Amino acid sequence: MKLIKYLWPSIPFLLLNLISCNKEDVPSLSTPIVSNIEVGSATCTASIIDEGSSPVKEYGICWSKEKEPTIYDYKSFRKGRASTYVATMINLHGETKYYVRAYAINGFDVGYGAVVSFTTNDTSPSELITTSINYITPKSAFSNGIVNFEGNPPITRRGFCWDDEPIPDTSDNQWTVDYDVQPYHAEYKHLLSNLNPETTYYVRAFALSEAGISYGNELSFTTPVDLSGTVGTVTDVEGNIYKTISIGTQIWMAENLKTTKYSDASTIPLVTDPVIWSNLTTPAYCWYDNEETIYKNLYGALYNWHTVTTGKLCPNGWHVPSEDEWIIIDSYLGGEEVAGIKLKEAGFEHWKQIQGSRTATNESGFTSLPSGWRTSWGEFYDIGEHNFLWSSTPCGLPNASYRLHSVDCDDITSGCTTRLRGGSVRCVKD
Repeated sequence: MKLIKYLWPSIPFLLLNLISCNKEDVPSLSTPIVSNIEVGSATCTASIIDEGSSPVKEYGICWSKEKEPTIYDYKSFRKGRASTYVATMINLHGETKYYVRAYAINGFDVGYGAVVSFTTNDTSPSELITTSINYITPKSAFSNGIVNFEGNPPITRRGFCWDDEPIPDTSDNQWTVDYDVQPYHAEYKHLLSNLNPETTYYVRAFALSEAGISYGNELSFTTPVDLSGTVGTVTDVEGNIYKTISIGTQIWMAENLKTTKYSDASTIPLVTDPVIWSNLTTPAYCWYDNEETIYKNLYGALYNWHTVTTGKLCPNGWHVPSEDEWIIIDSYLGGEEVAGIKLKEAGFEHWKQIQGSRTATNESGFTSLPSGWRTSWGEFYDIGEHNFLWSSTPCGLPNASYRLHSVDCDDITSGCTTRLRGGSVRCVKD
């Protein structure tokens, strides 16, 4: 009784406040529009129609699997005021019915809009194809794959997994790359390295998404026996003797070619004049700085690409390597990123020592030397710094492909250049 007596003066005011807190005091909101419905998310657009009797302090949407979601369920909110707003619902389950409504809070209470329902999309797995395995060496191989169907939800990463047991998965050897690095439906590839010779491996393409992991078909391959380290010699038609070295399954010259005659004993034209050189459409060779005595025995000759295409530049049973054959030696040594340091002659007897350059190991025995090159306008450049080596593969008129070993790079530079350039040649056995 004492409490009632104490509160009695305030009761009229409390009753007045309760009576006045009606629907017009709380915010009124539009019926939300749900769009962009995916497996795990959806977008909701709503509007504040009326703020009510005091300014809105917070607004947003709330959702639930129950029919009347409240702010105590899942919600997406912002502070302040707005008329129309867009919010995103995330971490939803696939193939599930949800209920959502807009809300806003002012100084009186929470106002809710009408409830709408929607159902998230069903999940569909991605489809991948492990398309091929190529450039197989005793230590490496390239795996190739393609995303045939992206599925739902979208792929975030894709890659390969491999093992010496069938049905490899992501708990075995694996490599992934962000899905947007290469365009959809484009074939992607990866160098499988550190393999063992004479071993059968199994490979599958795979992709990751919010729904989990999808695998492609399985391919298998067997690495060949490793013949590396076997040395020998080969003699050209002029009697020049070259050291040879086995690297993986290939046998390479370990010196630059220096012949002035084709394998049929016909003469290759020697062109010293820079103007004549720059206008050639026929085979020719030269010595660096036109100094045969100084450069022939160590660095060999420089040939334009027209000489390469004759098919008779190398000794019988040997040929100028194609782009594919350069890829094989590079991949055997761990890929273009590191192969250069394993191909170049060790030390700085012939390679210049410049700041930041690493000492080459020549662990392959290839003994790449910095023989420089001749430009398309007939000048000579970069002896001591670069070994420019021709490939027999054209790049479309008027270019051809090449390999470049540089003093300050561990990696290999490959690309296309004019066929007028003078470059070195290393022959590979048929």
